[in-house]
Amino acid sequence: MLKSTFLKRLKLALSSFGITWLLAMALPALAALTLAATSVVSDGALTLTGVAASTWDVGGLLSLQTATNGAITTGTGLLTTGGALTVTSTTTSATYATASVGSSSSSPAALSSASAGHIVIAAGQTTVNASTTAVTANSSIFVTVEQVTPIAGTTCYTTFIPTSTPVVSGLTVSGANSGFQVKVANAPTGTPLCLAFRILN
Repeated sequence: MLKSTFLKRLKLALSSFGITWLLAMALPALAALTLAATSVVSDGALTLTGVAASTWDVGGLLSLQTATNGAITTGTGLLTTGGALTVTSTTTSATYATASVGSSSSSPAALSSASAGHIVIAAGQTTVNASTTAVTANSSIFVTVEQVTPIAGTTCYTTFIPTSTPVVSGLTVSGANSGFQVKVANAPTGTPLCLAFRILN
C-alpha cells in the first residue's frame, strides 16, 4: 500500500501540469524505501537533494545520459573512484596530479608507490637506483634534469654537460622490489645532479 501511494504522489509531484509539489508535504519521513523495477519520468527539471552523505548502490552497471548524451556536470567537490577510470574520448584538465610524489637524495632512492618525483645522482657517481611499485613491465619513464629541486637541503649541480643526458638504463619489475636505474655518461662534481621523473603505465 505504501509503495502504491508513494508512486502516485511522486508522479503527481513531477508531472502534474508542470507544477512541482513538495513531497515532504505529501509523505511522512521515511528511513528506507524499497521498490521493485521502477521508472521515474519528469516533464521538467528533476532535483534530488539530501542533507547528508548519500549512497547509490544499483547492484550492477550504472548508466548515465545514454539516451540524450547530454553533458554531466559536477560541482567543485572531489570525484573519487575506487577502481580504474576508462575514457574512450579526449580528456581535458587544467592540471594533472599524481596520488603521491616521492623524493629522495639517497641511492637507492626508496619512493614507495610514487609515479612521479625527484631523485639525484650523487657527486662523483654516474647512476642512481630508484625503487617504486609504480613500475611495471609496460612503464614509460621520463627523466628531466633540474637546476633546483624540492628535496630539502640539496643544492643541484648546474654545470652543463652535453654528453650527460640522463637515460633509463635499467628496469626491475618484482613487486615491492620494482624500480629503475638512471645513468649519465659523466659524473657531476661537487654537488649532485638533480632529476625529476614521471612514470606512465
